Amino acid sequence: MAYEATKFPGAVAVGEIGNEENVVMATPWMSFAADAASASMGVQLPKGAVILEVIHDGSGTGGSTPTFDVGTTSDPDGIINEGDADIGVGRTTFGDTAAGILLITTGKLTSEDIVAGVGANAATGGTVTFRIVYTIDPALAQDPSGV
Repeated sequence: MAYEATKFPGAVAVGEIGNEENVVMATPWMSFAADAASASMGVQLPKGAVILEVIHDGSGTGGSTPTFDVGTTSDPDGIINEGDADIGVGRTTFGDTAAGILLITTGKLTSEDIVAGVGANAATGGTVTFRIVYTIDPALAQDPSGV
């Protein structure tokens, strides 16, 4: 089964890993105020998504070592936990200190909204912009009925 970026608005196919079932995709760029509470970004990862990395640009200002979180509605810091909000351009991948549990596991079993907001150390201004790079595990994307 091939996955088309159009099934998840804003998703962009960025490459392939071996065959059409292993297309690498990325969410659209999302931004939030570095001092804002966690809120929905209006984007969902598809069922069976396996996150490869998060590319981010932390432009937070003020505060003492400001941080940010990215996750899902059920786990608000499950993708990035205490990312550096004033680092400038960076990447968070499996094994990084700020990697949340959803960036470490083998796939996302449900489709949920992406949420993002201030971490434990608030910035006083600025923004954080990010996008999530992922692939689809076809076995995880199927529901139990085989659809």
